[in-house]
Amino acid sequence: MITVNKFQISADRKQIDVEVSASLGETIIQAILWTDETYGVELSGIDLSAKLTGIGPDYSFSILPEDVAITSFDGIYFMKFTESEPEVVVLCNPVISVVVAASSFIQFFYCINNMLCNIERDCVDCDYNLQNILLADLFLEGMKNALMIGRFTDAVNFLNSLRKICNTTCDTCCGPNTTAYGFGVLNNNFILS
Repeated sequence: MITVNKFQISADRKQIDVEVSASLGETIIQAILWTDETYGVELSGIDLSAKLTGIGPDYSFSILPEDVAITSFDGIYFMKFTESEPEVVVLCNPVISVVVAASSFIQFFYCINNMLCNIERDCVDCDYNLQNILLADLFLEGMKNALMIGRFTDAVNFLNSLRKICNTTCDTCCGPNTTAYGFGVLNNNFILS
């Protein structure tokens, strides 16, 4: 059995911290990473199995932007871990894999906040921006819920819809007092971070 103790994007969006364990006597033999743009396309995953150094069953490593040819971790990232089993058992049982997700939502919180700041307060009903705010918030909540229940394809679809409303990048979102907002895994449970 694979236990993901941590799969989380750091507050500055400059790394993904990973802590994973295999069952006693087994090892994790593969770690494949997908972005929200490549999820679901098996061959497009980035093989980071080389980071699984040491002797199992516990593994701890960080994924840096240069490992995946990006500048920072925005959006949703998925990782599939595959565990080997003792040779005697392999004949009877399939190979065990688990997929986890981590995300950074900070740019969308900034987007929604900026739209709220620009709303016409004297005539809320006649402000077109209000519809975008409500729709953006709905997609953000839908994406968080989809991640929590493991509906990763739905989460990616909601993210793509949210990006159409919030077509901003977040190069300046992480100041000295900024906390990251997104999902990760801690002790084999999804957490809002």
